[in-house]
Amino acid sequence: MLLRTQGGHYGCTNYIYDFEGRLLAECNGLGICVRDYITMGGKLIAEYRPQENAYLYFATDQIGSTRIVTVNR
Repeated sequence: MLLRTQGGHYGCTNYIYDFEGRLLAECNGLGICVRDYITMGGKLIAEYRPQENAYLYFATDQIGSTRIVTVNR
């Protein structure tokens, strides 16, 4: 697992990646998860936002570009 930090001490965001370089989650400076990324077959299919209790589902076209984002709250 890889970790990259961006920003200052209190306003920083920690990005957590797997060993293949795919983004798994984002955490704030306090270590609270603000986004979880859900993949299947190496493709991003959804994002979970715990503070909002919301899922965002991504629909892609034939070349893998995101075309539609659906929100489920």
